[in-house]
Amino acid sequence: MEQQSAKEPEKKAPPAQNNTKEKHLDDFQTDIALEALEHLFKQSTEKLTNGSTYEDRSQYYDHYRQLHRLHQYLTNLQKKREKDNNSRHGQRLRSNVAGGDRINKRLAAWKQVRMGSFYVSQDQIDDILCTICGKGDRPEVLIICDNGCNNGAHTNCLNPPLKKVPEGIWHCDKCRNEAIEESDVEDYGYSQGKTYTLKQYEKMAKIFKQKWFGIEDDNSVDTVLTEKEYWNIVDNGEDYVSVHYGSDLDVGEHCSGFPLNQYSQCPNLRARALAVPKISYPTLETMSKIGWNINNIALISMLKYLGQSTAGLTRPMMYIGMLFSTFCWHVEDNFLYSINYVHTGSPKTWYGIPAYAASRFQEVIEEELPELFEKQPNLLHLLVTMVSPKLLVEKGIPVYTTVQEAGQFMITFPRSYHAGFNHGFNAAESVNFATEEWLNYGREAVESYRFMRSSVFPHEEIVYAAALKPDCLPVALKVREELHRIIEREKELVALASTRASSTVLMSENQKLTEAPQCESCGYDCYLSGIVCQCDNSVLCLLHANDPCSCQNKCARTLVLRFSLSELEEVLDSLSEKIKVMIEQM
Repeated sequence: MEQQSAKEPEKKAPPAQNNTKEKHLDDFQTDIALEALEHLFKQSTEKLTNGSTYEDRSQYYDHYRQLHRLHQYLTNLQKKREKDNNSRHGQRLRSNVAGGDRINKRLAAWKQVRMGSFYVSQDQIDDILCTICGKGDRPEVLIICDNGCNNGAHTNCLNPPLKKVPEGIWHCDKCRNEAIEESDVEDYGYSQGKTYTLKQYEKMAKIFKQKWFGIEDDNSVDTVLTEKEYWNIVDNGEDYVSVHYGSDLDVGEHCSGFPLNQYSQCPNLRARALAVPKISYPTLETMSKIGWNINNIALISMLKYLGQSTAGLTRPMMYIGMLFSTFCWHVEDNFLYSINYVHTGSPKTWYGIPAYAASRFQEVIEEELPELFEKQPNLLHLLVTMVSPKLLVEKGIPVYTTVQEAGQFMITFPRSYHAGFNHGFNAAESVNFATEEWLNYGREAVESYRFMRSSVFPHEEIVYAAALKPDCLPVALKVREELHRIIEREKELVALASTRASSTVLMSENQKLTEAPQCESCGYDCYLSGIVCQCDNSVLCLLHANDPCSCQNKCARTLVLRFSLSELEEVLDSLSEKIKVMIEQM
């Protein structure tokens, strides 16, 4: 649990001026220059993209890049002026809550422009390369950092990839991280700082709550009063409130509140939990084996087919909270279920939205926070956005709430957005799990991640593994249905990709042991198949088999299959036979 110490960001000095007389642009000049440049930029773009041959397009390449840089610069000047004229004072983000621009400084590029000829000197227009792939091709999707560092990136090389060139200001990861480290107010939500022991954190948390409410007993505050105070801070608070939250603590590195292997991993926490009234506990040996032990849940669910222990996914995380510490609106990775247990301490307030309202929820959040989504399209995947349930209800979104006390479990369902906060010091433990009913949601999740973020694991991997060793009839039936859908889809994609590929190969057994590569275009996990471009060994999913690569589609491409279609059909037939046996044995 850490909190970053605040310090003033250092101001970057502009580069040294050259001997040529330069003229900075005022508002009127910016508008005139941008209007004139639009015509040149459009002409150059058409020549670059519509040239009959690669050589025709190449001759316009350098011209296009200079115009692209200048156009980007002038557009940013104009947007800066509009932003300065319409600044929204007072709409600051609260601790752990997104809702406005938390950086109080403007990261602006210092570039000199000659108005007479619309010329940018070559020493200021260096060859910009993508810092991820190291190439300078495809300038129409090569975006340049607006902090003046000259770092560039192709939109599809970013993680997550961007669907289009952002219209507003864009900062590279390096500049964004430096800004967060240097600023006393971070870009989004959370910061890092000093470390606490459990006792030190508990003492700090209790003193904070006592001082906030002016009480001596930190357990004497009603949950309704705390909830009203919390939303008053988030929605109307004038002061910046900072709290500490020990989130995502891997039990493999720290400890679990549940007993493991007939002994308690965390004796002090276990003793506190055993003191919770009205709860009857079995022996430690029994608790180490039962399914309600959060350390066991994931491994008796469908996640066991992944065959590996992953923190937060199949291995629990501990969460040590205090008053107002927040877990913001989110769904679980790959739309999985989650289960949370409060071992000891103050309650948690939870808010939940049914899966059927998830799309409408996303629309409302984007409507309410357009500036943040323009800067960070995958904002909802970062767990840093908090919006009042009252607002959501007014927009027609169903929101349910409950209070989780110590000794109680909380389960969230697939694609159900949820959020909440803590009422004081507490210690909770959480992990993901999956049932056979999750399979449809899992497929929906990985498709929605295209161009947005990476999947935690390939959907096809868990389906294939479950098909080989189904442990019960309900799982076998759902897996057969999903595997059949996957095979039919794979047949269609392989047929389409074969027209682009010059050859087809099967993975070796050693290659099958490696992690599935991600599509260079959309980020999808290419577990079953992919197209490999021979010019740069980049990998594309079959859905984007015709997307351009470094050589603009001139290279030969290889279709790579993990399993042949006949092998997949054999697995499906074998699964059907196993289902028959299971039914006969009932």
